[in-house]
Formats: sequence, structure tokens, C-alpha cells
Amino acid sequence: MPVSILFTIKNDIRMKTLALNYFLIAAIVISVAFTSCGSRGSGSASITADTNNNAQVNDDELWFDTGYGIKVTIATDRILSRFESESIVEFVYEDAPREKRIIFSTTTYLNDFKYLSVQIVYDEAAKEFFIVEEDVRYQLDKFEPESPFVVNFMQAGIAVYDGISFLDENNERRYFGIYDSNLGPEEEGYRPILLQEYPVGFLWDDEEENDNIFINYASYTNPDDLGGVGRDVINEDGEGFYIRIPYSSKDAQYISIGYDDDNNLYQDAVLLSLDEVPAFIIVDSPSETIPNRGISFIDDEGKRRYFYISFSGVDGSVSLSEFENNK
Repeated sequence: MPVSILFTIKNDIRMKTLALNYFLIAAIVISVAFTSCGSRGSGSASITADTNNNAQVNDDELWFDTGYGIKVTIATDRILSRFESESIVEFVYEDAPREKRIIFSTTTYLNDFKYLSVQIVYDEAAKEFFIVEEDVRYQLDKFEPESPFVVNFMQAGIAVYDGISFLDENNERRYFGIYDSNLGPEEEGYRPILLQEYPVGFLWDDEEENDNIFINYASYTNPDDLGGVGRDVINEDGEGFYIRIPYSSKDAQYISIGYDDDNNLYQDAVLLSLDEVPAFIIVDSPSETIPNRGISFIDDEGKRRYFYISFSGVDGSVSLSEFENNK
């Protein structure tokens, strides 16, 4: 399963963080340039019509292959001529100038291909880059070898705003950012378009209640669009609940709750260990009247915290409320 990371970024430092990322992204693209495909780079939009018509360039060598069946290159007339015109699926951005067309093709049958608006974010705690899905611009339920996908594309400097995701042959979701190459066709290992795979992350403001602790009905959260959040079943006849806890937390647990003689709540048993899992779906049947299920975790100050699941008697909405463990 792909790695999923939750980010907490304060509004007053968000732009500083993203500005720093631009320099780090450049380093990542340079590292991509020295893979098995040869020397590649990123960062400029230098491909011209003359390049597209350069007969000395072998079209077969222009494709960048992800290793999962999907590959990408510039949509030249020669490359497009390899496909039946009626089989080509094309999406045209009309809200921004985009100077080139790129083409995605697949050598295998894949499910749920998405062309995305994204951010690439560097997380200081994890010391790693992550891709954040902002919007789905186009979606193919089935991506087939005979039907390539074409889209108009432009990279602004080294900032990456476009990406793709898809389910691979093992039904795992993969995410890639899309980069321009800054190499010319005469340079060794030239590929006009590059793809870099990233683990998926999520962004939200830390002004949200309860330090980003959150619960909702899974049917309202579209977990597939959140990068394939894991699902654990306690009661297969129960309801699915999407639960999110702070990224910095440790030793997360889904628990049952008991009551002492004074009706004080305490942790009765650990039903599921969720260590280092910041977001998950639990299928269970918590009591809607007397709380009997909850979560616990160790926060970034080393304190174990406890929350019970409760339901509104007015509209049935679900929430998490903190309690002291009296045992």
C-alpha cells in the first residue's frame, strides 16, 4: 500500500515552506536525470516545433517509462500517427496558457487513471517529498493500450502543478509528478517529459479543532481520492468511519471503553493497533447512546490521549471527545 502522510502547515509559514521546496524539487529532478534512461533534467519549457520535427530523434527513445506500464512523451505528429485518431482521448485546459501537448500511453490495462492538479511538499519531520492531490482534472475508469491520453501541458519554472495517479496491476495507487526536461534532443539520454513517483500526502491548516483529530462517516470522505486509506473491519455488519489523527502521534489504538462504579470512562481493551497510521477507516458498530468505542495515541509531547466516539441525537453526526482514562 502506498505511504500516506498528513501535513499540518501553519498559514504564516506555508509560503515559506513551498518556496524552499522549489529548490529541493530541483535537486530531485536532477537525481531523476541519472536513472537507467540516461542523463535527464528538469525546469524549462524549451521544446519547440523544430524539435518535434527533428528526423534524427528516434521516437521510441523519447518515451519516459514509469515501470508500471504507463509512459509519457511529447505528442508529436509522428507519435500520434501510431494510434487510430478516434481512439485518442484528449483533455484541453482552457483556463491557462499551455504551450505543448503530451501523450500518455500504457502497455497494460490499468484502472482509475487520473490527471491531477497537485502540490509537491517537503515534510521536515519525515525528511521526504510528498505529493498532495488538489483536484482531479480528468479521469479514465479504464486506461487501455489502444487509447492514449493527450493533454496540453506547461511547467512554470521548477514548481510542479500537474500529476497523475492510477491503480497498478496489484491494485495499489501510484502518484507521479510531471516535469519538463531541460536537455536538448542532441544530448545523451534525452527525454522531453519526466515523471517522478512520490508517496501521497494531505494538507490542512492547524487551526482545525482538536489538533487535526477528525472522524466522519467513510461514505462522506471518498477515501479512494485520499490515496487508498486502509480499511480494518471489527464488525462486518457495522458502519465505516474515517478517522484522522495528528501525523506526529505514535502508537495509535482503536479501543473499547468501559465504565467503573462511578460511571467514569476507561480503556477496556485494545481492539486494533494502528501504529504510525495517521488516517484509517474502521468498520464497526459503536453504541449511539452510551460510548463504547474510541481511539488513543501518544502525542508529540509523549502523553497518551483518549477519545470516545459519540453521536448527535439531533442529526446523527459523529464526533470524537477527549476523556481521562480512569484505570
